[in-house]
Amino acid sequence: MKLTKKDVKIFQGVNVKIVLARMLKQGFLPLSLTQVTKLRKQGIIPKQWYDTRTILYRGKRRNATIKELQNIQKFYERGGCLVFAGNFDHGNYLFGSNLSFNGRFVGVKK
Repeated sequence: MKLTKKDVKIFQGVNVKIVLARMLKQGFLPLSLTQVTKLRKQGIIPKQWYDTRTILYRGKRRNATIKELQNIQKFYERGGCLVFAGNFDHGNYLFGSNLSFNGRFVGVKK
């Protein structure tokens, strides 16, 4: 699916948990690391850092399920974490997002 500026909305706020809950409640899903990277390269979204739907869990990288996103605190307690896409020109640097830090996601309607 090709996304345009009209298809996406940037959500940001005081912490990852609050931003994630708000966007899910409004019917949006966060984009994956791959999608965020592509949209930044295309100039559809600003070249900034973003939290993503991509997760690290038990040494593997994949996209979180809606259930995992809805219960993100429990997911973190089990050892998982969301992947953060840094705003570097030379590619993405993957970091685990801290749930209490500022959150910024790019969302698309479910």
